[in-house]
Amino acid sequence: MSEAADPIPERKVQHPATWSRNDLTVLDKLVPPGVYLDCCAGIGKIYRIERPDRCFVTVEIEKPWADVEPRTIHGDMFKVVQEWVDFGTRFDGIVVSWVFGNRMSDHHKASDSSRRRSYTHDIRTMTGDEGYELADNNAGTMYFWQPAYKEWHERAYALLSQVVNESGHSFFNVKNFYRTTGAGENRKQQLHPVVGWHVKAMKQNGWDVIEIHNVKAESLRDGENYEARADYEAIIEARRAT
Repeated sequence: MSEAADPIPERKVQHPATWSRNDLTVLDKLVPPGVYLDCCAGIGKIYRIERPDRCFVTVEIEKPWADVEPRTIHGDMFKVVQEWVDFGTRFDGIVVSWVFGNRMSDHHKASDSSRRRSYTHDIRTMTGDEGYELADNNAGTMYFWQPAYKEWHERAYALLSQVVNESGHSFFNVKNFYRTTGAGENRKQQLHPVVGWHVKAMKQNGWDVIEIHNVKAESLRDGENYEARADYEAIIEARRAT
């Protein structure tokens, strides 16, 4: 039997898009008692709002992040959830923060000395492995304006609708963002309507949207266009379509 790897010190655990304090405060008020699935769990911060009548099952595709929380299942959520669907396992809802599709999805090797935050850059810093590549099918490499991002989330909504009880509530966290386009006199900040796209995709893939809850964003302020960050995130409350 091989020896277990030494745990990564807490001070070195890095993830660029964990649940914020504001998100968790709002979710703690919104999520009813039951058993909920966070299928893109990161380092498992959703467990901070667990209580005797409300618990979570978590899945994370990147092993270094999954290993931070012993209760998290390491695996591709599409494969794990499909097994549950086939077996007849059902949850009272989904509570998940999706990849927003902004520059957090950068996965190049930075050539300058500016501070970088992204799924790839953070996990490389955390593990000390500058060659670390995110797992296949990780949405953390996909930008909102690419077809792959939209295809991934459409498949996710369709699959997740099959693993939720008819009476359950689900909560999906997304956020609009600005992206710099053009150059010189044509340079501008373009707003990407991520929230609106997700609402439409949900309705087309097995979900009824109940309400959109705005949550004050705790945006990172690194980067040249830090002043053009959207002020609010959205928590989309939904039920499985009947």
